[in-house]
Amino acid sequence: MKDNINISINKPCGQNFENFQSTDKGGYCNSCKKEVIDFRNLTDKEIGVFFNKNQNKTCGVFLEKQLKSYSGNQLNDKRSFYKSLFGFSLLSIFTLNEGFSQTTKKDTINYEIKNTETKNSKQSKTEQEITKGFVFDELGPLAGASITVKNTNLYTNTDFDGNFIFNKKLNVGDIIIVSYIGVKTKEYTISDLSKINISVESYFDGCIIMGEVGVKKVYKSKKTFFQKLKDIF
Repeated sequence: MKDNINISINKPCGQNFENFQSTDKGGYCNSCKKEVIDFRNLTDKEIGVFFNKNQNKTCGVFLEKQLKSYSGNQLNDKRSFYKSLFGFSLLSIFTLNEGFSQTTKKDTINYEIKNTETKNSKQSKTEQEITKGFVFDELGPLAGASITVKNTNLYTNTDFDGNFIFNKKLNVGDIIIVSYIGVKTKEYTISDLSKINISVESYFDGCIIMGEVGVKKVYKSKKTFFQKLKDIF
């Protein structure tokens, strides 16, 4: 069986994570020239899986309560594996024929999407110039929050009144990512370009700590044959 692991940050970093350039997994620190991974919104299982696979030097930002021991068995859950395998097999049987029958429908949908994009491209130049939005929490407007458009290089900040502006017209379906120290990172999908009001939630359950992560194995005695058998069922 896999041993438990304990993660900690011995020397917290003094940099401001919210000023980092956003990346797929967190932000890029210009000071140490590396990506800092944002673990704050991950579950215990996701964190355990990550550090069971990556025990080399990793910089991350955490909630204080996340710096603890994680079970090494999270990668070895046989019950979940067999349940997933059984479910996948059934799903494959019932959806195989359906997949072939929907080919024509997908082509039609793609055609309709292309037609919609063509119509949108005929909008006036003035309408395509900017996109405005507003960010707030339970205390009111959120000033200085980082605003990015997912999977793009578009980036801006909220002003003193919580407002932000992109000098580009975004599209319905685009995802805006809001990050700010002390609040939970929020992904907001645009459904109405004329009204982008984004509510974020503050962290009330512990301070935020950032730095190089120390990973230490916590050794445990091996399970007996009967204990292993019990885990499977």
